[in-house]
Order: sequence, then structure tokens, then C-alpha cells
Amino acid sequence: MTNEPLLFPNLEQFVQYASQELPSSRIIILTNGLLLTEERTKRLLEAGIKELTINNYTKRPDTFPEKFFRIGKLCGPYGIQFLAQTRNIDEVLNSRGGTSPNKKSQGIVHDSCPYPFSQFNVNGRGLVSKCCADVLFKDPMGDVTKEKVLDIWNGENFQRVRSALEQGKREELEGCKECDFTGSTIVQVGAKLSNIKEVKE
Repeated sequence: MTNEPLLFPNLEQFVQYASQELPSSRIIILTNGLLLTEERTKRLLEAGIKELTINNYTKRPDTFPEKFFRIGKLCGPYGIQFLAQTRNIDEVLNSRGGTSPNKKSQGIVHDSCPYPFSQFNVNGRGLVSKCCADVLFKDPMGDVTKEKVLDIWNGENFQRVRSALEQGKREELEGCKECDFTGSTIVQVGAKLSNIKEVKE
């Protein structure tokens, strides 16, 4: 889910359904952690998530909320990948398909991109975007309310996007021609739990 997934009240039900129907899938929750409680973490773990990443956006990168330490300990017995990191609230990353308000693309990048080869993003209406940067779903790859997931994943739209990217032809793709992501994101401020100071909430 693009943006903050914990805003969705029925998230656990969707995770459980996806993990049952697609047992080989890797369900990842990426959150800022503001709405994440220990109780909800337990429900998500039991529902079948495989990875939990918390980005703690702050201007105090040397500190970390105490609850994230407790949440990390909850994840241990489930054997899932857990990552909690500080993120500079003012940091500028990539242009996100030209939609980032604080960074516009400086021109077309003639490189490929891993996202359409590894991501399957679905919005609340069932539309599938080619990657997480297409936050407005301007160039949908399909509709899960009308098509099977595998048919969309292997379908003409995804194949068209992947082929253009492999050839370095981003200018042919809506959104991609304004995007400067090339496969890695540099986090300007990061910290390991062992290197930071706990702060009480």
C-alpha cells in the first residue's frame, strides 16, 4: 500500500487473506510508526507479514521512541525482518516520478529501474500501478477487481514498461520520464538501535 498503510483499519484482514492465497509472497509493511502499537504489531505478525520497516522521521536523529525497541522484540520470535531507522524529516531523496514537491527531475535518466520488476502496488479501487512512485496511478497496469493478479503481472502493460526500461527508454513511459530513481536510495541520516538513545513517549 502506498503512503501510510496503518491508516487502513482493515489492514490485518487483507494481510491475512493475501498470505493465505499467496503463500509465497513477501508481505512488507513500511510505516512511519506513529499509529503502530504493540497490540497492532502482534495482529500484523499473526496475520502473516514478512517484513516490518519503521522510518522515524525526526530532527533528532540521535534518539528513538522507546516503543520501537519493544516492537522489535515482538518481531523476534516470528523470524521476520525488522528494520527501524531514523530519517531526517527535511531530507530530499528522488523525484518520485515527478510528483515530489521538493525535488523535480533534472532531465530524463536513461537507466533501468527495479520497481516494475519487483513491486505490485494496488490502491483501494483495485488499480495496479507500475511502481510505488506512481502514487496517483496515472498509468495503471490493470485492475484486480476485473483481472487475475498473475494476468496483470505478466500482462501487456507490465511487459511494455519493463521492455522500455531495459532499453533505457524512460521517455516513452508516463511518470518514468520525470523520475530519477535508478535502483538505490541514499538515506542521509540513519541510525542503528544500538547507537541511539531511547526517548520516553
